[in-house]
Amino acid sequence: MKVSGAVDIAGMKNGFVSGIRSSVETGTVGNGGNSSEQGNAGNVTVRASDSIFLAGSAGILSTVSVGGIGKGGNIDINSASLSLQDGAELITSTYGQGDAGNIYINVKDAVTISGTSSERGSLSALFSDTVSNYPTGDVRNVTTENTSHLWKKGDPIIEPQGVYRLSDGKLVMSRECQND
Repeated sequence: MKVSGAVDIAGMKNGFVSGIRSSVETGTVGNGGNSSEQGNAGNVTVRASDSIFLAGSAGILSTVSVGGIGKGGNIDINSASLSLQDGAELITSTYGQGDAGNIYINVKDAVTISGTSSERGSLSALFSDTVSNYPTGDVRNVTTENTSHLWKKGDPIIEPQGVYRLSDGKLVMSRECQND
């Protein structure tokens, strides 16, 4: 997606959230933004000369769904500023078999992540995770460049997230990583 002005994605209607999505549906094999069968989730690149604003249930996602096999795609944001408000999210995840993708954020000005969704009760956040009963993939990274946002303890960056199997067979769940 190439935009010369601002991008504003907000709202929810009839149970459908606003967002950017491309998918491989059940019963198919191939690559797409979100995969629910076999195939890699596609990369999502958003470049805007102005700001990107997502609010409420809006999100940018690149995921492998439950039961799917493949790698989560990367999310690449390049803009003047990025704002995730009231529960909006950037998510690259694998809920089946495979590695999660990376999130790259390159902004000239501020990154703002704040608020909770009134529909879902979830915080605005960045997610790069693998979640399943028997995870087989690696989690990836969230990278920010050229931002005036000073990340601090408690900021809603959830990375990495997943379930890890230890050598003794026990499962360990990681939910939120913070710098101390």
